Amino acid sequence: MTVSNDAGAPPNTQPATPRSREVAITFDDLPNQSPPLDIESLREITELLLEAITANDVPAIGFVNEGAFYKNGEIDTERAALLKMWVDAGLELGNHTFSHPDLNDTPLAEYLSDIIRGETITRTLLGEKIGRAHV
Repeated sequence: MTVSNDAGAPPNTQPATPRSREVAITFDDLPNQSPPLDIESLREITELLLEAITANDVPAIGFVNEGAFYKNGEIDTERAALLKMWVDAGLELGNHTFSHPDLNDTPLAEYLSDIIRGETITRTLLGEKIGRAHV
């Protein structure tokens, strides 16, 4: 039996073209939440990870918990440098809140405030990346 469309034209006999598929890899809770690691271990892991990602052209994004980048209320520049490594490798960063509150247990206004608080370092680094791209 031959099936035709409403206009009476013969059915499409072209083989279906395979759909291209894309995958992006995401890394949650940068720099690393569990178990807590010293800065040297974090730097080594970051270097190895970024080397593998860039060598294989893997589209990746790191989602940042900026609360982990503060020490005594001040930005820990050694930890912030880990994020700069991601940006310098041409990768993206995303805001994964400041303190990683549970949306189910946190009032919406408080949760939204935590999101805004969680973009200080990331926004600065990505802004610098954009600025370098336009130079």
